[in-house]
Amino acid sequence: MLSNSKSLYRTTLNALEKSKILLIVFAEGFIGLEYNSETSFE
Repeated sequence: MLSNSKSLYRTTLNALEKSKILLIVFAEGFIGLEYNSETSFE
């Protein structure tokens, strides 16, 4: 039982790490689009 929850915990951590990376990549891309649209208007 304990080892099962340990592996579940590890799987959750791995998923969080991957989603965090995706979120950062998405945020950087979105910020880049915002920045580009702002500079192109001037």
